[in-house]
Amino acid sequence: MAAIAVLEPTTRHKSATTSPCIVEKVNGGWSKWSDYGSCSKPCGKGKKYQTRTCDNPKPSGGGKDCKGKPRKGKTCNNGKCKD
Repeated sequence: MAAIAVLEPTTRHKSATTSPCIVEKVNGGWSKWSDYGSCSKPCGKGKKYQTRTCDNPKPSGGGKDCKGKPRKGKTCNNGKCKD
């Protein structure tokens, strides 16, 4: 198996097999937000969340990770619980 060198984009390097090796930096991108999940409580102010992943595309070749948070939430079922 030939070794792979991580280089800046457009930099050419001859590997041990003498074929050129170009590694492109790809910065990560967020997926779409998921639908909100179920509320954590049936009453009395619960929380529900939606998520996203840093795979659209995944960072590679020394590219940057996605900025921001992979999860966000909001309150739900704010009504008082019956005694």
